[in-house]
Amino acid sequence: MVDSANLAPTPRIKAGLVLMSSADWLAAASDLLIGDHVDAVEWSWDTETPHAPWALELVDYFAGRRALYAHGVMYSPFSAEFEPRQREALAKTSAWRQLPLAVHITEHVGFMTIVGMQRGAPLPAPPCRASITAARDQLHRLADAVGRPVGLENLAMAISGADVALQGDLIEELLVSDDAPFVLDVHNLYCQAVNFALPPLSLLHALPLHRVREIHVSGGRMHALPNGLVRRRDTHDHLVPDEVWELLAASLPFCPRVEVVMLERLAGTLSACPGDLSADFFRMKHVIETVVDGGANPRSTLPSSQLDGYATSRAPLPGPSDVAELRGYQRALVRALSAIPQASPVDAAAVRAALAAEAPGFSVYVETIDDNMLAIAHAAFSRWSRERET
Repeated sequence: MVDSANLAPTPRIKAGLVLMSSADWLAAASDLLIGDHVDAVEWSWDTETPHAPWALELVDYFAGRRALYAHGVMYSPFSAEFEPRQREALAKTSAWRQLPLAVHITEHVGFMTIVGMQRGAPLPAPPCRASITAARDQLHRLADAVGRPVGLENLAMAISGADVALQGDLIEELLVSDDAPFVLDVHNLYCQAVNFALPPLSLLHALPLHRVREIHVSGGRMHALPNGLVRRRDTHDHLVPDEVWELLAASLPFCPRVEVVMLERLAGTLSACPGDLSADFFRMKHVIETVVDGGANPRSTLPSSQLDGYATSRAPLPGPSDVAELRGYQRALVRALSAIPQASPVDAAAVRAALAAEAPGFSVYVETIDDNMLAIAHAAFSRWSRERET
């Protein structure tokens, strides 16, 4: 999607941490912060956990150094209807005095909730005109609340090959403002490559790399399914795997506008292994310094054959342009996932039938939904979803 023939990485890329407001994260990050090794932090301002006073002090400190990056988690920017929950979230967002000081502000590709839910897990929106229309409306509302354009991060979760193939097109079409950044999450990309058995470099070059301002690195784990197969999840609870470090190194030369690389580690996962955070952080700095300052060029090892197919831009999958049809699909998917007990197997055929009945305009897309990835979506949704209290 971008001619990278003469691109060179931007010098002095910052190495940062995604801030977690938890005691185990603070204990693990203290030496890095006290030693002034951390160039920037990313702050998720809209998480439901109250921010600890020390976390807000760090937010103020890095804002003062023009090294604060803001990332939303809960808004659900691809929701097909504007929910009361979102209206309340925007009112709270407007009150955060630190947001105008952030270098940029971003959210996730995908939707999380429908009316009546308080939170969920990020799910892919079918790649079609209706998803573009819905996301434009939601991003416009969020941009008004924060006072500037809002960028997007690529999503790990995909339940169809179309979600993988067309995610770059969705991002490119939605980030029309030059001030709206793209956050490239290389572990999210790695999850899709593993789960759909695709070359990760092909997926990388199907994304709008010329828009990347920030890169995320993290770890995850393999999830065992009842049928004995495994799929990868973006759980942020383990060390970053070697394959993701390789993807970071391969990405940097093709992202000429990247400013910062952020390490993510979930709160509550560091008590037994606090040294993991420092180990991953210094390895991240080493990759940045090797590629940018050392002149390493992963392009020399990139076979052109791996850029075929997914590397070319496509028209969105045929499907409805009516947002009402998308709303029906999203409601049906969330209700189907919510109805399945947490530890139970997923009857993918029954879910597809429910989706086709509620949103017949998506029948082509529904038939491409992968049984195993639907089970992964259910596992994530079961853990994180919660109905709205009335």
